[in-house]
Amino acid sequence: MLWLVAPLGVLIGIVGFGAIYQVLATRRDRQKFLPPGKLIEINGKNWHYQMMGEGHPTVIVDSGTGGTHLDWQLVQPEVAKFTRILTYDRAGYGWSDINSEPRTAEQVVSELRQLLKKAEIEPPYVLVGMSLGGLFSRLFAYCYPEEVAAMVLVDVAHERMYEETPVEWVELNQRLEKLLTYLVPIMGKIGLLRLLITFDSLPMAAGLFQKFPSSLRSLAKALYSQTQFGKLLLKNRLRFQSA
Repeated sequence: MLWLVAPLGVLIGIVGFGAIYQVLATRRDRQKFLPPGKLIEINGKNWHYQMMGEGHPTVIVDSGTGGTHLDWQLVQPEVAKFTRILTYDRAGYGWSDINSEPRTAEQVVSELRQLLKKAEIEPPYVLVGMSLGGLFSRLFAYCYPEEVAAMVLVDVAHERMYEETPVEWVELNQRLEKLLTYLVPIMGKIGLLRLLITFDSLPMAAGLFQKFPSSLRSLAKALYSQTQFGKLLLKNRLRFQSA
């Protein structure tokens, strides 16, 4: 059994070093990278959004699972050439504070509407929703139809998608999602996620950060390396699964 002691000690040391580095690096990133948009306080929490352009109707963009306003940095300047466009970070992502309220679709829609009202962004809106954000956009339009001029759905999730997909594909996808959403928080805590992101070598997403504008790559890497990013992915997945 003694032959196991040395390798185990090395492994514990590596994990411990990674965890300490993750804490320090996250703190450094928070000080180095300031919010590029505006922070607005709602019910004691800060919400981050970025506005570009002038004109009406205002385009409101909702990102997919784990996404932030940075995902739209190639799109937003182009749309801003002919109308006003808003991107934002949902609770806990990017520079928006974590909200202790249950992460239901109704809560997400309510928070977005409060942000729009507080920022004095008047309807009508053109809603753009990607993946999970498409569900939120559809719910917003259902709850407030008089405020929505149009809707654009990009690779959107659907509440019946598992019913219309072959069972074997559903099971494979669910197993993969479960594996990733439990692994990512652990990887985040010990600094492994940060290491993979630093070298742009995420499994099944290698080269992802090359798609960001060169001026924003360091910022995007720092943002998605945060420990809370993995925690929120797991929390939100479990919440929407049980809804």
